Amino acid sequence: MYKIELGKSGLVVPTVAVGCMRISDMKEKEVSAFVDTALRNGACFFDHADIYGRGKCEEVFGKALARDKSLR
Repeated sequence: MYKIELGKSGLVVPTVAVGCMRISDMKEKEVSAFVDTALRNGACFFDHADIYGRGKCEEVFGKALARDKSLR
């Protein structure tokens, strides 16, 4: 995956982010599968905003990360 430096922050990120706007509408198992698949395929840059699902996006994403065994 092609990566670049993010401004002058020193952070190196992929040029493509995984959009998470609609995950608040997904079932728990679907979110877990979505996040797990993204992580297994090298994703490390996820787009979130507090207006996505009125904050539910971050909640379901955090729960999926907590369940993801590949992060342990």
